Amino acid sequence: MVVAANALYWHHGIHFGPRMLFETLPAWALLISLTAGQALVSTRNGRLGGILRTGLLASLAGALLLNLPARLSSVAVGADRLAQLPTAQATAALPDSAVVFVHGSWASRVAGRLAQAGIRADWIETVLRRNDLCQVDQVARGLIQTSGRSDRSQLMDPLDWTPRPGTPTELQMVEIGPGNRVRMATPPRAMAESCQQEIRADRMGSLELEAMRWRLSDRGTVWLRDLGPEFNPVIPGAQLLMSTETGARPEFVDYAIGIELLWNAAQPRE
Repeated sequence: MVVAANALYWHHGIHFGPRMLFETLPAWALLISLTAGQALVSTRNGRLGGILRTGLLASLAGALLLNLPARLSSVAVGADRLAQLPTAQATAALPDSAVVFVHGSWASRVAGRLAQAGIRADWIETVLRRNDLCQVDQVARGLIQTSGRSDRSQLMDPLDWTPRPGTPTELQMVEIGPGNRVRMATPPRAMAESCQQEIRADRMGSLELEAMRWRLSDRGTVWLRDLGPEFNPVIPGAQLLMSTETGARPEFVDYAIGIELLWNAAQPRE
C-alpha cells in the first residue's frame, strides 16, 4: 500500500512523474526478497526459496553498484565549488552567534519571496522553470504586498503554473554573473528597473545558501538568504557573505557596506 501511495505522488523536485519511490527502492527490494525467501523456505520448496532469495539479493547488489557512481557524482564537491566557499580562516573569525546574509542567485531570491508569500514548493519549481524570471519576480513582489485571494489570483494568472516537463522554447538561459544563468524570454521583453537591479546585484557572483550551509562551522551562527534591502530584516551587526570582485571567492563584509556595493550601484562594476 505504501508503494502504491508513493507511486501516485506525481510531483516532487524537478521532474513530473512518480516520485518518492526511487530512493526507498533498495529497502523495499530487500524486504520483498527476504519475505519471499522466508515464505518459501518454510515450505517444502526450501531449496527454491534459498535460490530465489540469493538471486534477488544479487540483483539488488548489482543495481546498487550500477547506480552508485551516478549517486556519488550528484553530491560530489568539485574544485570549482570549493573555490566558491569562504576560507576556513574567514569563517572562524566570525563572532559567536553572528547573523550572516548569504548573497545567492536571483532565481533563489525569487523562490524565497514566493515561499514568503505562501506559494507551495512544487509550484515554485514549476513557475521558475516555465516563465521569464523577470516576470516571475514582479509577481512575487506583488504577492508579498497583497493578501486578498482575488488580487493574488489576478497577479498569478499571467504565469504558466502547469506542471509540465521541460521548459518552453521561447525561454533561453542567459548568464548574468559568473556561473549564474537565468531563464529569459526571446525576444527580450521590456525589463522593470527592479529586475535590472537584481541582475546588477549578481554581476560579481553568487553563492547558494543550500549548497554551502552544511559545510561551514556553526558556533551559533544564523544564516539567512539575502533577498535584497527591501525584504531583508534589519539586524544590527549583521554580515553579508558576497563576492566583492567579479568571480572572486565570497567573503564576509559589513552588511551596510555589502548592500551598498551590491544593490545601490547604478552601473555594473567592471
